[in-house]
Amino acid sequence: MLNSDKKITGIILSGGKSNRMGKEKGFCTLYGKPLIEYAVDVLLEVCDNVIISANNNSYEYLGLSVVKDRVSGIGPISGLSSAIHFSETDDNFILSCDMPFISEELVRYIISHKLGYQAVVPMNNGFPEPLCAYYKKDVARIFDKSIENDIYKIQRTFKDIDVNFINIDPKKGFVNRLLFSNINTEEELKRIEGLTKI
Repeated sequence: MLNSDKKITGIILSGGKSNRMGKEKGFCTLYGKPLIEYAVDVLLEVCDNVIISANNNSYEYLGLSVVKDRVSGIGPISGLSSAIHFSETDDNFILSCDMPFISEELVRYIISHKLGYQAVVPMNNGFPEPLCAYYKKDVARIFDKSIENDIYKIQRTFKDIDVNFINIDPKKGFVNRLLFSNINTEEELKRIEGLTKI
C-alpha cells in the first residue's frame, strides 16, 4: 500500500563502475563536488523523498536510502525496476547521476506533463532521455517483464508504456547547451569543467 503522505519520489541512478569512466561515476567530482550531490540537490528541491539506486553502500553518507539492483549486470533497467518497486509513491522522477546540469525548472516542467500518462520523457535533439524522466509506479512491472525476456534497453519497453514524449523548447529560460550533458569519461569531465562553472 502506498504512503499517501508522500507525493513524489526522486530516484537517482548510480549503478556502479562505468566502463568508460573506469570508476564509480557518482564519486567523480565536478568543481570539487561529487556528481551524485548535484542530482541529490536538484531532486530534494522537487521531490518529497529521494532514494539512490546503487550497488555501493558508500552512498549512505548522504543520509538517503540506497536500493541495490535485484538483477545485476544488465544496465539501468534493473536499477529503475528495483528503485520504483522500493518507492512508496505512485509518482517517481528518475535522474542519472552523470547529468549535473539538470535544473529544478526542467524537472518541474517534465512532471507538469504527467497527467494521463505512465511516463513523461523529454526529447533532446530528437532523442529520448529516459534517465531524466517521470515514471508511474506501475511501469515497474513492465520493466520486470522486459528483464524476464532478456530485453534490457529501456527504449524498447516504451511500446508497452503510455509515454508522453515532450520536446523541450530551446527558448525556455532554463534551457542551455549543457542541460542534458552527461559525463562518461574523465576527458569529458575535464572538457566540461573548462567550459563554464555551474
